[in-house]
Amino acid sequence: MAKLLNEIEWGMPLLAFASNTAYESQLTKRLSPWLGEALLALGEPEKVAHAPLKLMGVAYFVASQENACRYCYGTARALMKIWGYSEKQIQDLEHEASLAGGLTRRVVEFARKLAKSNPSPAREDREGLLRDGLSPEAISEIAACVVKACFANRMASFMALPPNLDMENLPDSFVGRVFGFFLRKQMVPRRAPPPEGYRNEGPCAAIIAAAGETWIAAWLRRLTDGWLASPVLPNRSKLLMLAVIAKQLDSQLCEEEAVRGLGREGLAEPEIATIMATLSSTSLSPLEATLLRWTRDTVWYEPRVIQNTTRRLLAEVGEETTLEAVGTAAVGNTLARLSLVRQ
Repeated sequence: MAKLLNEIEWGMPLLAFASNTAYESQLTKRLSPWLGEALLALGEPEKVAHAPLKLMGVAYFVASQENACRYCYGTARALMKIWGYSEKQIQDLEHEASLAGGLTRRVVEFARKLAKSNPSPAREDREGLLRDGLSPEAISEIAACVVKACFANRMASFMALPPNLDMENLPDSFVGRVFGFFLRKQMVPRRAPPPEGYRNEGPCAAIIAAAGETWIAAWLRRLTDGWLASPVLPNRSKLLMLAVIAKQLDSQLCEEEAVRGLGREGLAEPEIATIMATLSSTSLSPLEATLLRWTRDTVWYEPRVIQNTTRRLLAEVGEETTLEAVGTAAVGNTLARLSLVRQ
C-alpha cells in the first residue's frame, strides 16, 4: 500500500538556498539549461489532447503518492482540491476505496503499476482501459502523464525539495475559497489540440512514440535531446546509467537504445552486459563506477535512503556533476517506464 502524506520520511534539502521562498527559481539557476527548462515546464498547466482531464489529474496524483514524493504529492493533493475534489474523494483515491468496477479505478491501478513498475502494467491492463471506453490515444496520454510525474518525483525526492506549504494550504485558505474558479483555470490541466508540427526524430524515438501525439511527448522529445546534448557528463556515462536502469526494469527498448549508443562509444556488447550485471569493469572510469552504483538505487527507493545516498554522491563528485546525475537518472527512469507500455 502506498504511503500517505504524513507517513513519508523526508530529509533536509540537498542544496542550501538563500531563503525558504522561491527556491524553485533559485534551483533552476544552478541546473544545466536543459534541466532547468524541463523543471520550469513542470510548473505550467498540462495541455491535454486526448484523455479526460480529471483522469490526467488522478494519474499524476496517484504516481506521486506511489513514489512517496513528499513535495509532488503535497502539491498534487492541493491541486486536486483546487479542481473540486473533496477531502473524502481524495482519501478514497489514496486508499483505492469506492472505486470498484469503474474507469477511475482502472486508471488508478494502471498508474500505480506504471509508476512502481513492479509489476509493470500488462496487456490486460491496457485492454481493460479500452473496454471501459478510453481510446488508444487517451491511454498513451495517461501513460505519458504518469512517467512525467515519475521524472518530477525523482528530481524532487533526490534533492529533498522542501514541501511547498503555501501551495498545500492554498485550497483551504480564504484566497483559495474565494478565487477557486480562477485558480482552477490557471493551475489544472486544460484541453488543447495536439501540438502542431511535432516531430519525434532522433535518439529514443521508438520509446517516446509510446506517449502518442501529445504535449507531453513533445516535452519528452525536448528533454531527451537536451539531456544527450549536455556536456556536463560524458555521453558514455549517461548511456551506461540508462542501461543500468533499463536492466533493473527489464525495459527491452531502453536496453537496446543504450547498447546501440554505447556501441558507438566503443563498448562491445559483452562488456556492456558485464557492466549491467555487476556494475564493475576495468573499462569504467572512477566517476562511472560511482555513478552506476548510485543509479541502481534510483529505480526503487525509500525517500530518506536515496536522499542520504545522493548527499554522499554530492560530497564525492560535487554539485554540478550530482545535479546532472540526478537529471540523468530521472530521464532514464522516465524513458524506461514509458517503454514498458509497448512491451
